Amino acid sequence: MFVSDCTSVTNSFSLLHEASTQLGSVVTQKFDEAVRAEDLASVERFFKIFPLLGMQNEGLVKFSLYLCSKVMLVTRNPF
Repeated sequence: MFVSDCTSVTNSFSLLHEASTQLGSVVTQKFDEAVRAEDLASVERFFKIFPLLGMQNEGLVKFSLYLCSKVMLVTRNPF
């Protein structure tokens, strides 16, 4: 009985981990698509999801690169 419960919990944990990994990939992909489409609302929405998935560092790096690219555009073409 205990062994089957342990196996069930292990399987559930593995499934949950796999789903979390897939969700992280989807959020990363959608964030990148929003950046390419210059969809600020979606960029902000997906940026806010990164910490909820434990991916705060990746989210900060991606958002920082996005902001840097916007600042660079403004400084190159101030008018």
